[in-house]
Amino acid sequence: MNKINIVDGRIETTIFDNDIDCEFIPKNDKFLVDSLKIKIKQDTELELSIKNKKDSKIDIFVNVLEGVNLNVYEYINSSNIKIQYKYYLEKNSNVEIKKINNVNSIKEYDIVNLNGENSKFKRVLKTISNGLEKYDMLIYHNEKNSRSDMINHGVNILEGNLVFNVSTFVPKDVSGCYANQTNRIINLTDNKCQISPNMYIDCFDVVANHSAFIGAFSENELFYLQSRGIPYQEATKLLIKGFLTSELNEEQKRIYNKILNKYWR
Repeated sequence: MNKINIVDGRIETTIFDNDIDCEFIPKNDKFLVDSLKIKIKQDTELELSIKNKKDSKIDIFVNVLEGVNLNVYEYINSSNIKIQYKYYLEKNSNVEIKKINNVNSIKEYDIVNLNGENSKFKRVLKTISNGLEKYDMLIYHNEKNSRSDMINHGVNILEGNLVFNVSTFVPKDVSGCYANQTNRIINLTDNKCQISPNMYIDCFDVVANHSAFIGAFSENELFYLQSRGIPYQEATKLLIKGFLTSELNEEQKRIYNKILNKYWR
């Protein structure tokens, strides 16, 4: 598997094969943000890890060539980070991202450009919010028969304030597209959280879905577990674990179990 490990604005570890071209541009006096440019040339997997103990900014550009399949496993561990992603997908390309965040504060901006016919993009985000976390996501279906699936799951705790703003665009005459947004926040505080699911669909021949939920776990779920002799706190932890680790691979589940144990012992 290809690997990129960025620590405090420096690439510490890279493992590449011929499937990927990668360029890291550190910030300077002209550009006050680190930049990572990635070109995916052949089917591959990529593990991306970003760890920062200080405030940081980074731009990541990902260009996926025609007919290429990319699986990304991403992990951000940071105190305070501003990060922007720009994805460019060519014809018949397919990107699937499984992403877990462990941050004190994050402002993330995602732009997905489905530039090729039959291009597909799926991203699964899992996060525990104990500070300000704001995610702005823009998905552009620029060609016919393109597909997007955005799954955003978060648990809000302590001083958390979690915001998902998701906007999908399908212009006129871009037919045969599929666009889905699934947004859910389990809010365990009295703090305000927000989901804004926006669909700008100008074509009739499109399947478009969105869902948005903010709230606690249902009383029926908790009652079922408690009726099996599981205490309330442990029942809550089990529900959180299931919610935040679904769709992750085994290594990501192992990482997230360690994070969960920091908050729910």
